[in-house]
Amino acid sequence: MIILVYTDITLLPYVNGNLLKVPLKRRFTEKKIGLYDIYGRILESGIADSDIHEFNISKFHPGIYLIVLTDDSVLEVHKVVIR
Repeated sequence: MIILVYTDITLLPYVNGNLLKVPLKRRFTEKKIGLYDIYGRILESGIADSDIHEFNISKFHPGIYLIVLTDDSVLEVHKVVIR
């Protein structure tokens, strides 16, 4: 069973210079994390191996992006606005 959770409230990512820092809940440590554009194209992906995952956003234009967290049974999607 896959549970889909769409939210832009519980995850509070923040931008520090050219880095988008994503604080993660413990249950997502060592799980897949991806940054997608609004059209669903994957821009960056990796394994969340700490409590804060960083994406280099220096090459991205301002706009709406999606952070997707996945593990065996949960898929979470979070909206992020980069200005």
